[in-house]
Amino acid sequence: MEKTKKWQTYKGRPFVKSGDTIYYGFPYEPFVTLIQIINTQKVDDVNIATKIVVHLLSTDKTKTPLEAIIKKGEKTSLADAFEMADIWLTTNIKPKKDETK
Repeated sequence: MEKTKKWQTYKGRPFVKSGDTIYYGFPYEPFVTLIQIINTQKVDDVNIATKIVVHLLSTDKTKTPLEAIIKKGEKTSLADAFEMADIWLTTNIKPKKDETK
């Protein structure tokens, strides 16, 4: 029986976490987001993210890593960081009005 990988998702988009780094979005779309946890605070034996940096990245392989950074923002909770990332992906992946004609 073949096992199928089930990705974790947020609002229908997959995310992959490794350490304090999270990639969110579909890699075949024009943009993905990189969420980096910079600082955490221990609350009742649980580490809570308190400083998170979010990057909107182009998936265009012809761009250098610096050129691929489209936007950068900072949040103080992981929930707010994911919400920012989702809004950026939603607004930047939609076709522009003149492209739909």
